[in-house]
Order: sequence, then C-alpha cells, then structure tokens
Amino acid sequence: MVNVTLERLLEIQNQAEQAYKIIAQELRRNKVKVKSIEAYIFPGIKTVGIKGDTRVYQYPLFVSIRRPNGKLYLNYDVLGKISSRIVNEVKEITRVVVRVGGRNSPDKRTNAEVDYERENLVLFQGKKKYL
Repeated sequence: MVNVTLERLLEIQNQAEQAYKIIAQELRRNKVKVKSIEAYIFPGIKTVGIKGDTRVYQYPLFVSIRRPNGKLYLNYDVLGKISSRIVNEVKEITRVVVRVGGRNSPDKRTNAEVDYERENLVLFQGKKKYL
C-alpha cells in the first residue's frame, strides 16, 4: 500500500476524471455505444514518458471500455486518438494502458487483475450506461 495524503489522492482522482471525460467525448464523436468505461490510476505506479521536449515520471492510466454486448471495445484508431488526447491534455498522465481481454471470456478479469485491485487503491471507476 502506498502512503498518499488525501489532498494528493483528490488531485490524482481529478486527473482520472479529466481522462474519463476525454474518453466519453471521443466515443460520442465516433458514435460508439458503450455499456461502461473504467479509468483507473494506481498511485503506487509511475512510468517514464516524454511531454514536449522533457522526460517526465508520471502516472499511467488504465482503461477498459465495454460494448453493450459485453465485449471490450478495440478500435485501434479511436483508441489511439483517445490515448493521444489524454497524454497531451491531462497534466499528470504519461501513458494510457488499454485492457484488451481477460482469461477465457471477455466478461472475466484475470486473477492478476483481481489481486492487484485488492492490494491497491482504485481512484476512479466511472460507469455510464450508453453514452
């Protein structure tokens, strides 16, 4: 478990909410119907990235987008636009990691995902029915 102040957690949650809004905007713009959008930031994980001409050490955003039929959304052109916008517009996010599938079924999470979520704090999990 990572020791983070409440104020810092709220700042990180704000970053995840900004990213969620970008995801929703891009999906609406591309007329994609979804069942749920999940956007996670784990405060204990940081990654190296480049913003402008500077190397930065910031948070990755973990994203899962589920279609109404229960399958994960995997249009790589749209996901690329979403990823670029998030990295460019959200202050403390360096990388976007998209969930592409689980074990045995698109509806099941892997044991590693479940264990990791139990041990770490998930800051923002936005779920909306049919944007």
